[in-house]
Amino acid sequence: MSGRDATSGRRELVIAVVGCAIAGAVVLFAAGREWVRYAVEGGGHVSAGPSGHDVAAGANALGFVMLAGVVALPATRKWLRRVVGVIVAGAGAGAIALAANVLTHPASAAGSRYVGVFSLSADPSVNVRATAWPWIDVCAGVLALAAGAFALLRSGDWPAMGRRYESGGNAARPASDASSMWDRLDHGDDPTA
Repeated sequence: MSGRDATSGRRELVIAVVGCAIAGAVVLFAAGREWVRYAVEGGGHVSAGPSGHDVAAGANALGFVMLAGVVALPATRKWLRRVVGVIVAGAGAGAIALAANVLTHPASAAGSRYVGVFSLSADPSVNVRATAWPWIDVCAGVLALAAGAFALLRSGDWPAMGRRYESGGNAARPASDASSMWDRLDHGDDPTA
């Protein structure tokens, strides 16, 4: 791989890792915010509704999967890195699906919490609507989906971690002279092992 290809591959890896980090952090932050709001029509009474933890219970897990991509993408190689890309893209699609459910059906997503807030079963004067946080979750899901798809398609040219991070199963035995120890250090091997 030429120097230009290595730099380009490194840059692409950084883009995918940053995409995973931003998407995961945003999903985790958004899940703790209010996703549904209740309002009595004509009465002006507005009540806070459930958070993303309550109406989209899997959002936290998907956010952690996206954050795991930050570590897994640089630590893996070849086909395993592509598997990580598929998993991150799947987490993004899952986050989009959870948020879309709340956006399209906020009353049913809120479920029993709607009854608990107003002590009403199906009062038509109560307006249940989604806040902006599910939309933010959708945007983070799209970012994770893009980062995962990018890793799936482009990770073949990305650099891998150095040999120094691999287990020492096939490492050469330490040499006796000092110059060969320095050469081993330059290659990422620990001459004291």
